[in-house]
Amino acid sequence: MNEIDTATSPWSKVLAITVFAGLGFVVGATLANLLQALGAKLFHFRGSLSQLATLASPPWWSIAATLLGLWIGLVAAALLIVRMRWAPALSGQFRFKIGDLRFVGVGVGAQIVIALSYAPFHVGSKMNVPAQHLFGGAGKFIWLIGLMSVVGAPFCEEVLFRGAIYRGVYASLRVTNGRGAFALALVISASLFALAHSELLQLPGLFFVGLLLGYVVQKTGRVMPAIITHASFNAVAFLVVTIVQHGKI
Repeated sequence: MNEIDTATSPWSKVLAITVFAGLGFVVGATLANLLQALGAKLFHFRGSLSQLATLASPPWWSIAATLLGLWIGLVAAALLIVRMRWAPALSGQFRFKIGDLRFVGVGVGAQIVIALSYAPFHVGSKMNVPAQHLFGGAGKFIWLIGLMSVVGAPFCEEVLFRGAIYRGVYASLRVTNGRGAFALALVISASLFALAHSELLQLPGLFFVGLLLGYVVQKTGRVMPAIITHASFNAVAFLVVTIVQHGKI
């Protein structure tokens, strides 16, 4: 990991990283609303943005606008965290190695583990609500929303949650907390990752995935394996929902 700011106290940096991540989410949500308003005019949506937000299956342009706006905020926050030297530089983090393909299996396996973990609680239909919201109204543009969820979301989310937050917290705390820095960085980054999705029922599963992705980054020293794990995890969900709801891919 590259050198980071050593003048600021470790926990002050952790707090700053968390605050900047939160601000990035707020900025992203604001941009998402602006893009949705633009989309509503372009596609002649007869209703307010508040009505649009209540739809169980929003139109594809609404989902695309929401994701794009949020991603801009998340990536901007990550870049600012790195620029402030609260986290190591991102250079080399996205280098691909052929061996990284093994992490496709890790992402698929994570989906299976979560499905089996939730099965005893009989919440299958409720677990499908976020997917219905994301893909239900995509229609013939489901390929676009699928591409955004399988490629765009893993990249942008990993840039912030693992590239900046996990690596920043770990680098900040490892001198004063030793081995505990690893656990603290995992828990903090996974918690923020889970909370950012605003899905109470899926919170435990998202927290587990966040822990797994942080562990992958720690063991490989790069963010790319986490992106591949995240992408394959999302791909399973996309394929299942597409087949169930639309009867085809």
